Amino acid sequence: MRKNAKFSFKKTKFLKKMIIIFLILILNYMNLGFMPLEKAHSYFNINSLITQFYTSYQQEDWQKSIDLLMEIANKDFNSFILQGEEANLVQNNFRDVYFNNIKTIQEKSLEKALKYLDKYYKFYKYDNVINNLKKEIEYGILDKTLVDYTGEITHFFTHCLIAYPNLAFDEKNPYKDTYDKDCITINEFNSILDELYANDYVLIDIENTYSQETGSINKLRLPKNKKPLIFSFDDVVYDQKKIHTGLVDKLVLDDKNEIATYTSNNPDEEQIIYDNEFLTILENFIKQHPDFSFLNAKGIICLTGFTGILGYRTQSKSGDRNTQISKVTKLINRLKELNWKFACHSYGHYHMEKMTLDDFKKDTDDWLNEVATLIGDTTIYAYPYGEWDKNENAKQNYLKEKGFNLFFGVGINNYFNKIHGNLVMDRKPLDGYSLRKRQNEYKKYFDCEKIYDHENRAIPYKETSYFL
Repeated sequence: MRKNAKFSFKKTKFLKKMIIIFLILILNYMNLGFMPLEKAHSYFNINSLITQFYTSYQQEDWQKSIDLLMEIANKDFNSFILQGEEANLVQNNFRDVYFNNIKTIQEKSLEKALKYLDKYYKFYKYDNVINNLKKEIEYGILDKTLVDYTGEITHFFTHCLIAYPNLAFDEKNPYKDTYDKDCITINEFNSILDELYANDYVLIDIENTYSQETGSINKLRLPKNKKPLIFSFDDVVYDQKKIHTGLVDKLVLDDKNEIATYTSNNPDEEQIIYDNEFLTILENFIKQHPDFSFLNAKGIICLTGFTGILGYRTQSKSGDRNTQISKVTKLINRLKELNWKFACHSYGHYHMEKMTLDDFKKDTDDWLNEVATLIGDTTIYAYPYGEWDKNENAKQNYLKEKGFNLFFGVGINNYFNKIHGNLVMDRKPLDGYSLRKRQNEYKKYFDCEKIYDHENRAIPYKETSYFL
């Protein structure tokens, strides 16, 4: 008896839906006299599809229902029917059929499997299992064109870009020497990208180089004649003490969910800018040169925590922490969508070799509690100043206990190997000092003198007495 009552209720609900559809048809018909013939025909067409959809839905014909949803979406993606519970139920019931069909087709043809996957993908683009399957198939197709790569991996790192050289190199700026030594300008970064691209370097994802579970090195397969490149960017926090001294204030999302920078007292008067920081410049460069990014690789953002992250005051001592966390969370999610990775750069950016073990542990725990809780887990630890002691087993073991298994140092030579069981990758610095002093070491990548920002930098390129 309950079963019949439940069926009767479901049937009554369905009839109510049909009555609503019928009323919509009548209302549309009454308005047709005021519409162009083409638009009137479109009304009848969509409403006819909706009627068919409810019929197939009542019959639990999920294949036909999903196909009708596709037709409706292609004609009017804002149709109310796509937001209804029936549409969600159809998608949920069709999902396993969809997945199994993809797997069956995949055994015979990757190309046909991808074509079928793409047909219904708009309904499942937030499904992690479907997304992983899509990546697997796409890579399988791509892999046919790849070759084994056994050479070195080049890894460059720099800091936030000098967005306003007139402020950064001003004689009154207490940070002018630090910026000159540790940073590069917008012009220099743009020129470096151009040179690397011309010399057949291609960005790769750090996560493809090693196993996050075991810390072992993976074999690489790349497009023919391409050389692997990794970019990482340290101290992307926009310290409050350095506001208005030549860097941007913070990273932001605009109303179209695009990443930009914000600077409150921008000398150029515009506060929201899309081309004055490494992140936005690299995103724009990849849009213009998609083949520069292999498998949608971007860069690694290495974060401390003592003054927040990405320009937001998320540290525990912040008086506005909850509001700041709410704002930065949206930005972090967008960065992850764009395939940017994160790494730990310690909490306080101290000289780790000088710290006691207890202080080192506290620093690590502070980062995990205040930063990792925002960005998610990472297995990468970038030592501040590139200082790590291969004989300091206690500190290293503590990091491994906390889940870190890839460690970044700093060095002029490419290095990626295990030392005493620790997987270590050295990074080449990109900064004013290196551009002036490492011409020979960097000449296979770019011409340092050519890319040097002669117009904006205070120190001449040929200055040999400068040393910090």
